[in-house]
Amino acid sequence: MVTVLLWLYVICVVVAIVMLVRSLRKDKPTYDQATHRAVIGLYAIRRRLEVAQFKTELRRDAAHFRRELDERGRP
Repeated sequence: MVTVLLWLYVICVVVAIVMLVRSLRKDKPTYDQATHRAVIGLYAIRRRLEVAQFKTELRRDAAHFRRELDERGRP
């Protein structure tokens, strides 16, 4: 009984080592032209979104400061 469990343990360890070695040896995924264009397109979308968010925050802050200056100017 102990021998069988020992062999099962050895087999499990060997399988785990083989799986680890195979996962480390896999090459990085290759990107084709369509994937590359998609990544560039998503980056452009993100950049435009960040610019739009910056402009919105800038307008909001400017409106806040205009209101603050108007309130200070009134008696």
